[in-house]
Amino acid sequence: TLHMAIVRSPYGSAAIRNIDYSRLLDTPGVVAVYTAADLAGKVGPVPVAGLVPGAKVPVQPVLAEGLVKFAGEPVAAVVCETRYG
Repeated sequence: TLHMAIVRSPYGSAAIRNIDYSRLLDTPGVVAVYTAADLAGKVGPVPVAGLVPGAKVPVQPVLAEGLVKFAGEPVAAVVCETRYG
């Protein structure tokens, strides 16, 4: 069984310059780390629910790409062997 944790931005608006997770991969129990760059071309945007009929549908990527638009926006996913890494 694998477990996944989502890393969320503490900032309401911020440029993502770099996410260096290389040291995290050396942590026992960590299987993988994914950012938007890792998912490019593999995962489409998340459907947005509760829209008014006929309204323009916003595109919400699974993980923030280049710019964080709201506090709490997912920026990375960490996959571990246990719930606590």
